[in-house]
Amino acid sequence: MALYDSPACIDFILKKTNKDKVTYIGHSLGTTVFYVMSSMRPEYNEKILAHLSLAPVAYLGHMTSIVRLLVPIAPVIYETINTLFHGELLSRSPLLDEALKLFCTLNKAQMIFCQNLIFVIFGKDPDQVKPTIVPAYLGHDPAGASGKTVYHLSQFVRNPNTFRQFDYGSPAENLQHYNSPTPPDYNISAITAKVALIYGQNDLLATEKDVKLLYPQLPNPIGLIRVKFPAFMHQDFILAKDSVPLFANKILQILNSLK
Repeated sequence: MALYDSPACIDFILKKTNKDKVTYIGHSLGTTVFYVMSSMRPEYNEKILAHLSLAPVAYLGHMTSIVRLLVPIAPVIYETINTLFHGELLSRSPLLDEALKLFCTLNKAQMIFCQNLIFVIFGKDPDQVKPTIVPAYLGHDPAGASGKTVYHLSQFVRNPNTFRQFDYGSPAENLQHYNSPTPPDYNISAITAKVALIYGQNDLLATEKDVKLLYPQLPNPIGLIRVKFPAFMHQDFILAKDSVPLFANKILQILNSLK
């Protein structure tokens, strides 16, 4: 995604619009993709007017989500996904669609149950995320992920304060890929594009501690912005009913300042 897909999208947009730069707005893993792209393909920094990171994910050592309980068995989960599902996790299928419909959308009690599953994983915010949003949300998410990507993220949790390339599990395998027994860190100092970090203090995945660990390492930071709503959590960036006053207006303000 970071080495090929995002650069291809950026080049396509620039060619179609006849522009020199794009503004990249990412959420969660979308921010991780940007950091990896701009550190490993630094020439793309010149094509970025600014990057706005919503719920930034580089470091995950302080995450408090219930998914942290799965980190110790992440290698087993990874091998199972590879064996049974060809390396794909929760890809959309008629079976998954029907299961989500049966367990989460048929009545209000089911919607409340699945709303609380969202809260356990991402952070609790019943003021912004109502049960009635659950059917629409599950119509789009989960949308599938690479098992390798998820396993890679678990390595960020297992190794606090590190943002490094994929660990293949043994010094010998890492030597084959990196000429080093341990994976190299991503070079954050190579991310020379302007970057603003926008986060919620109730985010169980992209915690305030981890966001603040990243910010001073960025060469060209333009804003460390905490959403002014104490319960604001990870998925509020796509689900919050008051998104405009809580953070969208701030995004527009930043975009207008770049012109």
